[in-house]
Amino acid sequence: KEAHHYYMGSKLLMADLRTARQMLGQLLQGTSLTRRERKQLIRTVTDVFRLVPMSIFVLIPFMEFALPLALKIFPNMLPSTFQDSLKAEESMKRELKSRLAMAEFFQE
Repeated sequence: KEAHHYYMGSKLLMADLRTARQMLGQLLQGTSLTRRERKQLIRTVTDVFRLVPMSIFVLIPFMEFALPLALKIFPNMLPSTFQDSLKAEESMKRELKSRLAMAEFFQE
């Protein structure tokens, strides 16, 4: 299951890299990017920088056993394409609760 998760994350990252390369080409030709394209380009570039520490865990033998511990210490270490939907759902719920608490506070 874990291997499939990382395989799909790698495929998504490669698709994002192809799209980012096309957007970068547009940007170099002088065409402006939309807000969505700019956000995707920034996310892809940060994912590439996040991939460097993760690749160390994959390349060094038996280091992948320390990956869960490293993810507990540095939760944003994985690229966005490798994060599962459960974590995203949990963070959305947490953000919604905090927004509701703020709205309730301001109504009083």
